[in-house]
Amino acid sequence: MKVYGGIPAWKKYLDYSHEKQENEIQLAKRLYELFDEDAVIDKVRTVLEKVLSYILLKSSWNVVQKAMDEEKYLDVWQKFKIDLDLVGLYDLWRMLKNFRRQSFNASDCADLVRFIGCWVEKDDGAGLNPIKKTFRPRVTFLPTTSAPKPPVQMQKIDQSLSARLYENVWSQAEKAGQPKRRYRKGFGDITGGGRADWVIEHHIDSVRRKGFSNKSKAGMQLKRAYGPSNVLKIDRIFGLQVGADISGTTADATFFSRQWGEGVLHTYYYLLPAATIVYNCHHTLIEVALTLSLNRLIDYHIGYYSSLLVKTKERVPEDITHLKNIPSILEGAENSKKNHRIIAWFDGSALDGLVEFEGGYELEQYKRIFNAKKWLYEAPAFQNFPTREDVFGVMSGVLPSLGNRINNSYVIK
Repeated sequence: MKVYGGIPAWKKYLDYSHEKQENEIQLAKRLYELFDEDAVIDKVRTVLEKVLSYILLKSSWNVVQKAMDEEKYLDVWQKFKIDLDLVGLYDLWRMLKNFRRQSFNASDCADLVRFIGCWVEKDDGAGLNPIKKTFRPRVTFLPTTSAPKPPVQMQKIDQSLSARLYENVWSQAEKAGQPKRRYRKGFGDITGGGRADWVIEHHIDSVRRKGFSNKSKAGMQLKRAYGPSNVLKIDRIFGLQVGADISGTTADATFFSRQWGEGVLHTYYYLLPAATIVYNCHHTLIEVALTLSLNRLIDYHIGYYSSLLVKTKERVPEDITHLKNIPSILEGAENSKKNHRIIAWFDGSALDGLVEFEGGYELEQYKRIFNAKKWLYEAPAFQNFPTREDVFGVMSGVLPSLGNRINNSYVIK
């Protein structure tokens, strides 16, 4: 373990965070290449064909129109040059079913999963939206200062527990908690005309997957977490890429797999968003992993990428044996020299200190303090730039001796 302060802390923070972010986008790329194998993604095509057929047969044209209008910027519409109406969706379904099936790559399929999630919200007659909402579970937050028991997921607020901080991380605060916050740029307020997009940082932009056309936009170009966003606080503590806040699209993809993929999609397909959404820079890895963790599919520990693996006894079918490579891909990223396990804290907006956990036994010994859900539960009580008190409060709550060890360590300045 090494503790840094002053200028060395800033230098380490910048260098280590850039390398860690590069490692995570490279991980997403490797996962994407695996899921984009024709035999693997064809399973998703099969499920999409079934669901789109249902929509075309059962849904009204105006509901389909509303969903397509809301998702009009999806790359898949531009790639296949279809009209954004019921006829256009029918044309796309015919391509998927017949003569252009193999043209639908992993990113196209992910776009269609997003569209289906939007359609579910619009079509009250289908009665699926209440089910889909359960994949965005309510979270009860408790302030660190009260030294509470770990919070639990809640479906209904208990008003007798008024001392607690409640928040729906997917939308707005319901009591004193701080909501998911995303700042949307543009609409003439920045440049005087048109949309002024966020620029994706070079070390990420040079690796990420680009869209089909110049009109394609990554989600992180259109909106970013800001202000009191709980996920942004986690990003700052661990030196992670700032994204578009917790991923509702991952929740929709999880619903899609559970609702329609049974018997077709292996359990590992729950990791598809970690490939498509992250590699396309719609969301960051932590934003996908938190959604999967809140749905109890995984228990993600930041930087411990093997914890992304959904535990299952289900055998990988012989026709999609590529999926067997997922554990080794995750382990490769976890063992990468670029995967720096760091925790930082701030004084105001200035970095105040940094602790680096080094390899071997130490990384395993302190793994518990990297639990992503634990930090999400505690984040509403933090300052926007988490302070030493914020960070040490959580670490000491998990491992009481750790705070003392850091305090007694020599600080490199």
